[in-house]
Amino acid sequence: MKKLIVLFVSIFLLFSIYGCASEYIDDPDPGLSNVLRFDSNQLIFYVQSGLDVLYGIPNPSDDVIILKTVYFEESLSEDQQNAYRHILEHIETLSEETSVSISDILQYDSQTLNDALEALQLDVTLNDIVIFNELKTLSEDWNMIPVMTRFEYIEARLQRTLTMDEESNINYLQYLYIDLRDIDDNYRLFDHTDLFLIETLESYGIRLADDNKDAITNAYELLLQLN
Repeated sequence: MKKLIVLFVSIFLLFSIYGCASEYIDDPDPGLSNVLRFDSNQLIFYVQSGLDVLYGIPNPSDDVIILKTVYFEESLSEDQQNAYRHILEHIETLSEETSVSISDILQYDSQTLNDALEALQLDVTLNDIVIFNELKTLSEDWNMIPVMTRFEYIEARLQRTLTMDEESNINYLQYLYIDLRDIDDNYRLFDHTDLFLIETLESYGIRLADDNKDAITNAYELLLQLN
């Protein structure tokens, strides 16, 4: 019975996916949000669904700088950006090493943070503490939760504008990934190469023309730059 279900899904995918890359795909799945909201507890633009090709990509070191320079249009020099990255990377490391959430770390006072970082032999500067205290109050003056569209976020991370073909290719990859997870829920996009993804799809009987494969590779390589 399981094999019959897989065969049926594969046949459906064959007809629904074949040739799609040559057309502009506007909405690969209405169940995924086109908007990413900034989570001040995690300091990231939050991606909720594990089926989203952006899942796991946002991180504090990049997202706080995007929030300030792109969303709030603040001017930060390269040295200032590096200063933010320095303490944000320390906070990420502290969270990973101690299993304490970033939201809980943001409740630390300056001395507690200093002691926790020094315990991990991470260098701490006075500027780190100043920026940390700023991050703790980051959301106090917001009138609304900052949001960006999916493509605005990708463009901010790449620091360039996506072409329509690139947007379509990313949507196409999203479309394929959702359907693939229907067949194999254990598959994780960035645990494998784009070639393995193509081979996996074809192993389920899904025929992919050369332009389909090129679209997959293009989208995968774009997102890999963010991962």
